[in-house]
Amino acid sequence: MLFDDEKTDYDDIIASGADKEISRAEKKAAKKALKEDKKREKMLREAEKLGFTPDMLGEDFGREQSLDEILKGYDEKNKASEETPKAESEEKPDEKSDEKSEEPAAVSSESTSEEEVKPEESEEEEKKKRKRRHKKGERDPQFNVVKELLNTVVYMGVVILLAFLIVTFVGQKVVVSGQSMESTLQNEDSLWVDKLSYTFGEPERFDVIVFPYKKGSDILFIKRVIGLPGETVQIQDGNIYINGELLEENYGLETINDPGIAGSKVTLAHDEYFVLGDNRNNSNDSRRSDVGNIKKEDIIGKAVFRIAPIGKFGKIK
Repeated sequence: MLFDDEKTDYDDIIASGADKEISRAEKKAAKKALKEDKKREKMLREAEKLGFTPDMLGEDFGREQSLDEILKGYDEKNKASEETPKAESEEKPDEKSDEKSEEPAAVSSESTSEEEVKPEESEEEEKKKRKRRHKKGERDPQFNVVKELLNTVVYMGVVILLAFLIVTFVGQKVVVSGQSMESTLQNEDSLWVDKLSYTFGEPERFDVIVFPYKKGSDILFIKRVIGLPGETVQIQDGNIYINGELLEENYGLETINDPGIAGSKVTLAHDEYFVLGDNRNNSNDSRRSDVGNIKKEDIIGKAVFRIAPIGKFGKIK
């Protein structure tokens, strides 16, 4: 930098530089002091959590002495106050006044420190108890009721969904109404219908199947398969003929009196089945035009087990 020797004094420049250095030093000291004050405030907050007040810690706390040093000195002071009355009592058993005045003070300081530290220990113990309860599966006293309700709703939703999937794709329970399948099935028998069997396979002769009375109807029929797709079925003189050959079976409760539309030959399509009730003279089945041949797509499933009554529980034949 250029300056005029006649107008500018060199000592002024030196003094100006010194002032700048002093200003920088003062700013640096101020920043350091501010940093130390913040550090001391933080340490004071931590000490207050343990039950110590600024008066107990002294002015040097956070500046010349750290929290650990203060606590260590405080503990040593308490230990010394505990040991001193004992030593004096052994040496001077007759001097009671001074010993009694000092001993309560030592006890009070000890109890104060224990009581002041106790809240922090109780919080830690509470956390440990919660962890132990969580591991044992016990409910936390502060358990969130809303969370419990949400879990219950989700659980019920899953149960309903599983029930729907089972009833739709796996199977369902049905109850027999009427006498059309006697003597194999009785009125009010509870059955389990398997829906998977015909998903991966085809109905076989003599299977007991469940299907709607008419397409889209809520009324279900339960009958026995007699004729298979592509076959010709005819009933003559109480006997059943498949493709002109006598069908040997013993499911009929009695000899067929009314052949219905099967008095003439009935030819089944590639996806049709001819069904009869085991109570042949008291059954509305494929012999009647309102029922007719049953298409595979209309078959709900195969009746496989009798659930009730318990005395008849077992596989349906």
